Amino acid sequence: MIIDLRIFRSIFRKGPEGLIISDCVGILNKLRDLKSRYFKSKSEEEKSEVEKKQRELVEEMKKNLNEILKHVERTRNERDKNELMGLWGSFIDQLAINLPLPDLLNGKSVDLQQKALSILIPYLNEHS
Repeated sequence: MIIDLRIFRSIFRKGPEGLIISDCVGILNKLRDLKSRYFKSKSEEEKSEVEKKQRELVEEMKKNLNEILKHVERTRNERDKNELMGLWGSFIDQLAINLPLPDLLNGKSVDLQQKALSILIPYLNEHS
């Protein structure tokens, strides 16, 4: 995942949303590791265990993403709002491609991205 580290550092210093962003990066890294483990596994039991852990992390990530949106609503500085929304969109994209394989095959990544667009399009229309 590519994040402009200058933006990340400036937001990271700004209170609780910095911790949430750090958590999101950590969750995405764990999801990538689990995905790799899933594809290397030959055991259906291990794959099932990995999928369960992935789903737990996805739910945790969704909660963090909702918290980022709450910070966007409370933030008065337009630049900070735009940076947070940019990170939020990047996180959604990364989450969508790191869902458990059965969820990807069932179109859940498309659902997630459509939900993201329903939030991003009005935001962009209002702030551009």
